[in-house]
Amino acid sequence: MRVRTLPTMSYNMSLAVVRDTTLEEIGVDDPTPVSFDLATGSAEMRLMGAQVGPHVLVADALLGARVTPLAAELGRQVYLVTLSGVSDTYVLEAHGPATRLLVHAAGEVVENRGEPLPVEALLASCDDLEDAHLALVTALAETVPDALWHATFVSLTSEGMPF
Repeated sequence: MRVRTLPTMSYNMSLAVVRDTTLEEIGVDDPTPVSFDLATGSAEMRLMGAQVGPHVLVADALLGARVTPLAAELGRQVYLVTLSGVSDTYVLEAHGPATRLLVHAAGEVVENRGEPLPVEALLASCDDLEDAHLALVTALAETVPDALWHATFVSLTSEGMPF
């Protein structure tokens, strides 16, 4: 089965789901709304966040380097999905009470640490690893693709945070 959640293209971005958190808890630096495409674009160097239900979706141009400390800082579960279509590398990480690292490169698992997450069943249901990892983000955020792609992102503050 091939599931296509977005137009055909290759993505190079990191998306994190910070569970049971609000934008206010993290802090907003600039409330000017930005689209998904702009928030995840290579030109956006700010840490960008969107409220998606009870969770915050974070786009980090530095491939998660600034968002993973949120797990320890806020005491929340953070799931990070990195898509690097240029290098055909896809990564799923979990930081917090549950820890996980699963790395696919050129269609093969090259690193596999921690217990598999239940949402990983989605990886077997898609022919394309990029599509599958985008489906992971949707499942981890407990929402539908349209809610992610149409979310309004704002610039997150770095004041007091380890990024």
